Amino acid sequence: MNLHIAEGLTAVARVFSINPHHALALATQGALYLTRAQNQLDGNTRRAAAQAAVESLELSLKQAPYLGSSYSPLLSAAQSIKRGP
Repeated sequence: MNLHIAEGLTAVARVFSINPHHALALATQGALYLTRAQNQLDGNTRRAAAQAAVESLELSLKQAPYLGSSYSPLLSAAQSIKRGP
């Protein structure tokens, strides 16, 4: 799974090379970081991935509020992981 997440993040980086403010790419990046966080056993690594997810998802939803119905639950999950147990 980690390989798929890394490949997804690489693909998103290519989108950012064209448009660094692409809202759906930011949302996708956030979802990938959340998936990484959910699969980490180490608490610090888990929280760092969740922080990255929160940052990407918040920026995405700020730029494109219409993505809220799809990505707000992911943001909530990332915020929960970031806060810790």
